Amino acid sequence: MPNAGKTLSFAEFMKRLWLGLSLVDGLTLCFFGYFLLRFSLVPDSPETRRALSGFTTLMVLFCLVLVLVRGQLMSRSPLRGVVYRTTLFVVHAVAFIFFFRDALVCLQPVLLDPQLAAIDRFLFGVVPAVWSAQFNSVWLTEYLSFFYLTHFLVVIYAVGPTLVTGRRDPAAIAMTTGSLILIVAGWVIYTLVPAMGPYQTLSFPHPIAGGVFFNATMNAVDHTGPLLDVFPSLHSAFTFFVALQLSVHARTGFSRCLAPILFFVDFNIILATIYLRFHYVIDVMAGLFLAWLVHRISLGYTRRIMDSDRTHRIQPVFADPLADES
Repeated sequence: MPNAGKTLSFAEFMKRLWLGLSLVDGLTLCFFGYFLLRFSLVPDSPETRRALSGFTTLMVLFCLVLVLVRGQLMSRSPLRGVVYRTTLFVVHAVAFIFFFRDALVCLQPVLLDPQLAAIDRFLFGVVPAVWSAQFNSVWLTEYLSFFYLTHFLVVIYAVGPTLVTGRRDPAAIAMTTGSLILIVAGWVIYTLVPAMGPYQTLSFPHPIAGGVFFNATMNAVDHTGPLLDVFPSLHSAFTFFVALQLSVHARTGFSRCLAPILFFVDFNIILATIYLRFHYVIDVMAGLFLAWLVHRISLGYTRRIMDSDRTHRIQPVFADPLADES
């Protein structure tokens, strides 16, 4: 290890920490910094206090782990990677599940549902979510609700193996980095284009008829979702992104088969978001474009990592800091 037996000055330590940061670290810091700045500009409310305390705690936790891991205060061992990856997952998951609804509400957004519905009418002559009400049936609702729920399995497949093992191959780096870029970008856009979706703001001739999968879907949306996460549709975007990644990086027979399967799954998720009245079609279109854009960005970033030497200071996503061996 460099600097063995040598005490670093504060400036030297901060330089080491700065050079040790990866793109994922920067995205996470910018994400929490953006929301904390937005919270400071809105009036006090119970939602603001909950969101502010939650995001501040998570930001502090992540910064402490960065100091330990990227600043190399923890000795080099598998535990260091586990601590970093676990913390990265926890701060984003906890922010979304427990604080994101308050975060969006406390910003006192002016809902843009009328404008989004107007775009759908301009493109299709009708809001497709309303038009699809004529096909309302229990079997179709259950079929599409099942596919809507598969989104969560796709998320686990995309980031789970890397978070657990710290894989460093190009496919893992592109998949995990792109997933975080996509999620962070989508969450920030929610604050810029706030909306509640058709089922909250439009009139329908009758409620959706459904069963077990539909009830599970509605419980997930109503109890854990932020309710203002409409534009873009990350449900549609994420599975599309993973399918694009697999179509490029597929090496095994399983991966080659999985890519077209995921395109089929995403097609059904898109239908589900419209039929279940969660999204306007323009939300889906924006989500698919964002997924394609992030796919291209993640491929380019991964190529730079693979082709660069250590003098370029391009940090691996989950590997030990390059400064550790320089």
